[in-house]
Amino acid sequence: MNSFLSTSTSSSIALGFSGNGSGRPLVKPVFFEIHCPVKEYQTKPFANIQNYSYTKEENEELSDTIWHVKLTLCDDDNDLNRIESIDYLKSEIDHRLDISFLAKLFIDINELDKAKDLYNLIVKDLPSDHCDRVSIKTNIGTIHFGNGQYCDALKYCRQALKINRLLMPKDFVTLSMILNNIGHAYNKLGNYLESIEYHKKALQIQKKFLIKNNLGYATTCKHLGVVYDCLSKRKLALTYLEQAKKILEKYLLEMHPHIGDTFNNIGEIYLSNNRSNEARINLEKSLEIRLESLPTDHPILSVSYSNLGCAHDRLGNSQKALEYHNKSLNICLKSMSKNHPDLATTYNNIAQCYNELDNFTSALFFS
Repeated sequence: MNSFLSTSTSSSIALGFSGNGSGRPLVKPVFFEIHCPVKEYQTKPFANIQNYSYTKEENEELSDTIWHVKLTLCDDDNDLNRIESIDYLKSEIDHRLDISFLAKLFIDINELDKAKDLYNLIVKDLPSDHCDRVSIKTNIGTIHFGNGQYCDALKYCRQALKINRLLMPKDFVTLSMILNNIGHAYNKLGNYLESIEYHKKALQIQKKFLIKNNLGYATTCKHLGVVYDCLSKRKLALTYLEQAKKILEKYLLEMHPHIGDTFNNIGEIYLSNNRSNEARINLEKSLEIRLESLPTDHPILSVSYSNLGCAHDRLGNSQKALEYHNKSLNICLKSMSKNHPDLATTYNNIAQCYNELDNFTSALFFS
């Protein structure tokens, strides 16, 4: 934004101007909260004109009936990483400022119910043979992944595959992505051989029709690494994951969440192989990236905290492990359904820590 903004230090005044949306069903009010870390800048980037303003009264009150957008002031010199991140997001948007993009954005920030509502709204107006149904089915599958509903995720991914083969048989980028999603679903369901079959189908398509070192290829390598780790083929798993990390680091920003995911996967392999200190190093790097690039209550952070808890537990730091598992639990309770499988895992990890600390009453409570 390259402009002046008229703002107020009072949320109630700002909310008065935004309104509550009544009488305007197609318009959604937006409340902007701007954080200005003025100590980081040599010149103050705003001016207080309260004495010249028509409205001088303040009364702090926030409403949940409108959208709340938080902004942080930055400049080119002090916030280079943020500027690069913004440029990357702009390239991903690719001028697709439509409702489908908004729904996908909701998935990225874990607003899964809002994303699903938007997709249901979109699909009502689409003809049965419209190619957008492929991406909608795929993304609804992603929503079910986020909710831990892996059978439903598999069902929607299979529907997406069927439509893709019918309407877009030569869209190999989308085809390989759907095959990877199906493979991921089988992995989550514990059918590892079926998972590998679909990931290798995606890999064959990418080698034959796409650029070998593209991001899709890296994603497939990452998935294969995760599945081979589940099969205890850890040397092969590490080879795939290192290959994925090398490609991602070539094409993405240093703090991109996909790179954080790969450090986490590598850390999990070291954890499985009882190389706990190497696991801790990779998991801490993953957490650093995820904290920089994701909302603080994003469910993927619960995985980072949980894995670090397990690493510290194996290193004999039961109290530190308990701290990480409690952080994981706090996020799970905020962002996941009560029957999500990750929540059960977190309860079990906390119980184990209390057991090792000889606090058997608490261990029994979380068991």
